[in-house]
Amino acid sequence: MSAAAFAMSDFDDREARRIAEDLTGKYGGDAIDYVLARAERAVEIGDEIAHAIWRKVLAATAELLRR
Repeated sequence: MSAAAFAMSDFDDREARRIAEDLTGKYGGDAIDYVLARAERAVEIGDEIAHAIWRKVLAATAELLRR
């Protein structure tokens, strides 16, 4: 699948959760900072799809860390 063909419908909550689990495993509580930095970078470069994805990952990461 090319990057141009990717849509948010191709990225589901399970994928966001999987990424959040990987990041919390690697960074622990600092995973939130990592995800925030990625979301901010997506905004800086004008990548709306990446920003939406990182927002989903942020929500999943925050949920994991609240437990």
